Amino acid sequence: HLVAIIKDVMILELDWDSKLVWKAEITAHHDFDQLENGNKLVVCREYVVNEALRPGELKSDYIVELTTENKVVWEWHADQHVNEIAKLVPVKFPLANQDWGHMNTVESLPDGPAARQDARFKAGNVLFSCRNINTIGVIERENGKVVWAWGPGTLDRQHMPTMLPNGHILVYDNGNTLKRTRILELDPLTGKIVWQYQADPPTSFYSPTRGSNQRLPNGNTLIAESDSGRLFEVTPEGEIVWEFLNPDIQPNDERKS
Repeated sequence: HLVAIIKDVMILELDWDSKLVWKAEITAHHDFDQLENGNKLVVCREYVVNEALRPGELKSDYIVELTTENKVVWEWHADQHVNEIAKLVPVKFPLANQDWGHMNTVESLPDGPAARQDARFKAGNVLFSCRNINTIGVIERENGKVVWAWGPGTLDRQHMPTMLPNGHILVYDNGNTLKRTRILELDPLTGKIVWQYQADPPTSFYSPTRGSNQRLPNGNTLIAESDSGRLFEVTPEGEIVWEFLNPDIQPNDERKS
């Protein structure tokens, strides 16, 4: 089945004949994760007042777990956990940006090496990305606390952190300040970058607003340079072995993916 998000309106599921099989009219945006129990974790938007973040109303994010009957069985509100984040990474609050977090990824952690070595990464805990504070983090599912965070000073407007089978985290570092994008593989237990892909010259690969990465079964990495309409596969040594350019050119001569 195909699951699609209509930003701030709904999340829906279609079968292979494009027939609607499920929908939830919620303020979904950016990402969801399909759980083994059939439920879905969904990133949603809300408007809150939290003086610790910014005076006045601000745009914030929350995560819900929805059953197929649209029952909310778990929820987590980002603005209620700013103090936990600030204790783990050097994020200074209050922020000027009304959209303070801009969450763009949610993932339920699988069982794996990191889970077996450190309870913070146990299966079922929730990995997230907040682009506007250059931070990725992990939520303890049982109590809702942010138990791990990383990124400020290294990440720059990132997307799509995902836990790999080896216990590392792959993340798309958009690199807006230096106008170059990198793919980083992080060991979350040590906080060290153990692999990265960066183009030569670095500015020849740059996607400022979007992007995704996926580790393939052959060990290569599939990368979407979304703002340029380019998809390519690189080896661990950084060699490009496959590439696709979207042939659909928009009226303003831009190519997207």
